[in-house]
Amino acid sequence: MKILYVITGLGLGGAETITVNVAAKVAQRGHEVRLVSLGGENGHFGSVPGVEIIRLGMDKTPAGFIRAERAMVRLLREWKPDAVHANMFHAIVFCRAARLFARVPLLVSTDHSMEIENPVRRLAYRLTDFLSDVNTNVSEAARDYFVDKGAFSAKKSVAVHNGIDLCRFARDPETRAEMRQEYGIPEGSFAFVNVGRLVPVKDQKSLVEIIARLVAEGADARLFIVGDGPLREDLRALALSLGVQDRVTLPGPSRAVERFYNLADCFVLSSVTEGFGLVLAEAMACSLPVVSTDSGGCREVVGDASVIAMAGAIDDLHKKMKAVLEMSPARRRAMGDANAIKAARFGIDRAVDSWIGIYEKGNHTGSPN
Repeated sequence: MKILYVITGLGLGGAETITVNVAAKVAQRGHEVRLVSLGGENGHFGSVPGVEIIRLGMDKTPAGFIRAERAMVRLLREWKPDAVHANMFHAIVFCRAARLFARVPLLVSTDHSMEIENPVRRLAYRLTDFLSDVNTNVSEAARDYFVDKGAFSAKKSVAVHNGIDLCRFARDPETRAEMRQEYGIPEGSFAFVNVGRLVPVKDQKSLVEIIARLVAEGADARLFIVGDGPLREDLRALALSLGVQDRVTLPGPSRAVERFYNLADCFVLSSVTEGFGLVLAEAMACSLPVVSTDSGGCREVVGDASVIAMAGAIDDLHKKMKAVLEMSPARRRAMGDANAIKAARFGIDRAVDSWIGIYEKGNHTGSPN
């Protein structure tokens, strides 16, 4: 089959990472794959083995949108893909519009979030829903939320969990020793790690405040927040104001986040909302204990209510983090081992099996419904 993946951009984010990884895996299975980025930047993905990357260079103007649509319509008419898989809001609406001018045997629309509160976004999804054959989201909770809000129609909406590379994400004692030496962390010091964009919805501010509480309570605790975003300096300033600037590290974005998972003793996700929680699955595959807010599909990933805190409730999150910190090393290791077994459900090959099944069914029947 010829599969065309379309995504808004290729920055270093969860949706971008999973889209690129799925495209690469589908190409490895012998399918002809191209990946269109609406933006002109290559971002953090310079090349993808077996996948031709096409950058439309769309700018945020009506003229830029029209130029990019014309380019997309030409591509659809000339290459004639068997399936188009659009990822994220702008790419979804863009591909639905292009279908008005070019034949697309199967159009799959995948949102990667729970962010559908914007009434304009909901209306755009609703008005163009008839142009999509399959709507998917990355967790059952996110799928149900989109259906409840009227953004996706129930009859053609399904959940397909994200997938991770189980060879890449695994416990590695050597990496742990190297990273803790690099950052000057004694083996007895407890390190929490968070990975994500530094934006309000991820609520890393609460994590900095909780670390200050734990230190004040006598804990030898540290926090690594791996990622980048507009709140970087705000988080740094908060740590300074709370007197924990030497306990909070902001190493910036990393394409080797598995090294930070191995450095840590516990992964913590503080988001107010999440579509799936890909980083949770990654950390669990590295045999880490995890603590998470009850946001989006995170409960589906973690599967353990004892480490789930109410979203936005800093006292509850503090309680759950402190409980893991005070566990014996043997108990934490057992929790991490159990998490690695759970994470195997989210291997990328299983996700690719699901996607290829959707593509094949849609092309065989003319419609997946």
